[in-house]
Amino acid sequence: MKTLFSTIVGIVTWLTVSTAFAIEPPYTYTYRTIDKPGLRGINKNGEMLVGPGSPALLDKKLNLTPFRCPVLPDNDNTGAIRLNNRGDVVGWCSIYSRDLNPRLPGLVTFIRDKKGNFTYLSFPDINFRGDVREIVGYGISDDGQVVGYYCVKFSIFRGCKGHGFHWKDGKYTTIDAPVSTDPNDPDGVETYLLGVNRRGQILVEHTESFQNDFSRQKRHVFLYDNGIFTSLDYPSSLSTEGIDLNNDTEVLLFVNLGSSSGYFLWDDGKFFPIQLSLPNALSYTIRGMNDDGQLVGSYAMQVGTDPYWGSPILKSYSFIATPARTRKS
Repeated sequence: MKTLFSTIVGIVTWLTVSTAFAIEPPYTYTYRTIDKPGLRGINKNGEMLVGPGSPALLDKKLNLTPFRCPVLPDNDNTGAIRLNNRGDVVGWCSIYSRDLNPRLPGLVTFIRDKKGNFTYLSFPDINFRGDVREIVGYGISDDGQVVGYYCVKFSIFRGCKGHGFHWKDGKYTTIDAPVSTDPNDPDGVETYLLGVNRRGQILVEHTESFQNDFSRQKRHVFLYDNGIFTSLDYPSSLSTEGIDLNNDTEVLLFVNLGSSSGYFLWDDGKFFPIQLSLPNALSYTIRGMNDDGQLVGSYAMQVGTDPYWGSPILKSYSFIATPARTRKS
């Protein structure tokens, strides 16, 4: 696999939104760019995950190991976005199971261990004719806890409503954000659990779709810790999205203020702005974070110009951003 290496140090500044987001001093980063899009996760050992579709593991030497659910391999649609420090991956399979007995929901959650063994998480009412339509795993801790969402079919509308789940030692627990449901839109509020660490702390995201109009969707983020929900919404934001949570209780967020937006690291009640200076990048998306504060994601770069239309030809790459120094106090 062709790789591009960059040791350019990027100063974390906030450019056009410095007055709005300059809450804490910046980080600096060094960058490594990889000629493959879709990097979604990295653990403390430097193992990486490409996804969600056509997932694959990357080692430090960038050797690629694709994997798929072994159940009905000709028909499944495997996805994954998170791995833990042991190298276990959590993901989901879209399985066509009309010929199976009992039938499975449209999406089921799996854990793939370091040796390539798959474990499927059982769930109450796990059949097409039941209420649970989807079971999607989004996060996995070092001790094997899994979080995500399950989707229950609407009573009237087509589709389903998401509820957060926590799975530990074979037991499921439903965890929904402590937000009142609009009586005029009872199906418009959903909860997704996006990450869990070895302390049992969970990254919770709550969405409001406003009478099934997803173009007006608003998001709120909480940290769930032993029954207590702590709001991580950025002050005065229109929407705050959760991305990742590590074992040091650092949370990666994306914030929309309306006129501006950007990434933040939440740590012990403070918001630290993040702006990466990736060389020649037109845009970038941060997808994951590990215990050392390394960030991974994708960025777009112009590689040419269309000879007929004159429009830029873009190519996607992945990146690893490593903190070059400790954050100032």
